[in-house]
Amino acid sequence: MSEIREYLDFEVIKERWNVYDLEDGTKIKTRMMLYNVWLGTDNSGSKKYLCDIRKAEVLLCDPSMQGEKDQTDYTPEQLGQSIEKDACQYTTTSYEPSEYTFGDNARMFIHSNMGRISRTSIFDSGGNRIYSYDLASSPSICQDRLQG
Repeated sequence: MSEIREYLDFEVIKERWNVYDLEDGTKIKTRMMLYNVWLGTDNSGSKKYLCDIRKAEVLLCDPSMQGEKDQTDYTPEQLGQSIEKDACQYTTTSYEPSEYTFGDNARMFIHSNMGRISRTSIFDSGGNRIYSYDLASSPSICQDRLQG
């Protein structure tokens, strides 16, 4: 029998763009968003929040990094083989975790963690350079009223 989930309603307190300015003039904007949240139990039987998180991404490619439009769907291996700059330097110019509340007064914060950013030598269908980067999310809960 599959797990039956008790989905919770939530309110968005904030979902702001986190902005990363690259040394080549390109700007990457990311936003972490809570998609679903439900109550589950851990191995000891205590209640815990589980969730699905989605990310939104915007690339504002500097004109110097634009080129011929390319309709090709590249595989991850092809992207990896086309890296021309392995570790782009960047500055975080804006960062705030996304924040949500639930009906039981608990709060969830979703932090995004930008890792390595690499620039490839290929372009997307809009003529923008394709970048590869590691972006992870880490949710945390302030459990004002969650009881086991």
